Amino acid sequence: MMEIPIEIPTDRALKKSLVFNTKFQHAEILTQQVESNILKFDQLNAFSDLLQNHIKSSDVLEEYAIDLWDATQHPEKFGVKMESVDVTRVIQTGASPRGMGMLLKAARVNAWLNNRDSMFPEDIHAVFHEVISHRLVFNSMYENRRTALARELTANIMSTVAVPSPTFSNVASISRAA
Repeated sequence: MMEIPIEIPTDRALKKSLVFNTKFQHAEILTQQVESNILKFDQLNAFSDLLQNHIKSSDVLEEYAIDLWDATQHPEKFGVKMESVDVTRVIQTGASPRGMGMLLKAARVNAWLNNRDSMFPEDIHAVFHEVISHRLVFNSMYENRRTALARELTANIMSTVAVPSPTFSNVASISRAA
């Protein structure tokens, strides 16, 4: 199951409520509170297709996504380092084409949730670890530390691979208009 991280509230009373109020711990009760007939279950695939086709990406963002993909395969080529392991030995296989497709699908949803019709690097960043970490195949000697190493590696990939310049939004607007 893919989990999307949520921001932990800072308000102490709200934290207490989230932990001790059982209404937040029963998924069925929570889903029953969602207004019905907004979107029927048999319309979800069509809605997904519509959303995925509506959210656009620029050539610059596509190149960035390919760099991230390549960095999952050969992190050392991008200068990615890891504190406790030799980065050249940790990965057996990086993300697959399907894995990257799922990453971009999730990034499009993030853009849509933020009321945009085009993706930005932060959309990829918002879902990168959750989508990519379990798609990496570690060499067997590192598998017992998978969770920590995957978090470190994905964070270091995102912080090391060059993000498109701040003029990215202008490029995205131009490609959207084309």
